[in-house]
Amino acid sequence: MPLTKVLNVPDMVEIKEEDKRLWIGNLDTRITEFQLLKIVQKYGSIEKFDLIYHKSGPLAGQSRGFAFVTFSDPSSAELMVNELNGKKIGSKVVKIKMAHTIDLDMEQTKTEVIIPALGHKDAKDDKKLSRISQIHAIESKLKMMQELPSEEFQISNEPSTSRCLSFYNLNKQQQKSSPQRYRNKSRSDSRHRPYIKK
Repeated sequence: MPLTKVLNVPDMVEIKEEDKRLWIGNLDTRITEFQLLKIVQKYGSIEKFDLIYHKSGPLAGQSRGFAFVTFSDPSSAELMVNELNGKKIGSKVVKIKMAHTIDLDMEQTKTEVIIPALGHKDAKDDKKLSRISQIHAIESKLKMMQELPSEEFQISNEPSTSRCLSFYNLNKQQQKSSPQRYRNKSRSDSRHRPYIKK
């Protein structure tokens, strides 16, 4: 049976992840993941739960004092914010906010301070300039090499280690010229000095 009428389907209200995700901050570091999970489960079914820990350093393995919770429905998240925000858990008063608002707060507090007297330059501009200057330097070197006659380009046959070898030989000759008795005296004295009784 062919369709003759177009049915109007009401638009589904899209539930965003950020409407269900909460940030729980100012947690007592002694609260375990299990204890916090039991408190949070009272407000609804949970999709995701993350208690954040220190990954390295002297506090590795300890709680950083905040967690993220994602509920299956936004009403559970709102209920938890209304009932648990500002309440004391352990020895601290917890702060609970929607997780996306924390990101907005962080963006708002970041302000760039530019002090012209210190010669502030944009790092991106420096990278562009240095790359461009490198390209120009290479191009000018190639142009210079093309213009010069090939006779001026000679490969040096002198080994690059000749200077090092001459210093090595000079030191070896100085060691041979110094008397044997003075060279070994300081070494033997340092070995036996603490144990010699007079």
